[in-house]
Amino acid sequence: MPNRQEKCRILIVEDHQMMIDGLCSLLKGSLRYEIAGTALNGKDAIKQIPTVKPDIVLSDISMPEMSGIELTKEDRKSTRLNSSHTDISRMPSSA
Repeated sequence: MPNRQEKCRILIVEDHQMMIDGLCSLLKGSLRYEIAGTALNGKDAIKQIPTVKPDIVLSDISMPEMSGIELTKEDRKSTRLNSSHTDISRMPSSA
């Protein structure tokens, strides 16, 4: 996690662009958080994590190609998050 002067970097993983836009809008101008990147599914997120180096991955659970749960399992298996101390939070899918 970042020290007190650094912003916490967030990667948003969500298959609905309107949700991504809403979350980005909420976090815009935050003194504590910054958007490190966005991905439309877990596969895209897996590719971005090593480059973007987020502190937190905020992920939807239900997505095409790779769900948020599969994303967590895959990334824990590859130890990318374990070595960088990134946390993954999953958002419940809306009905």
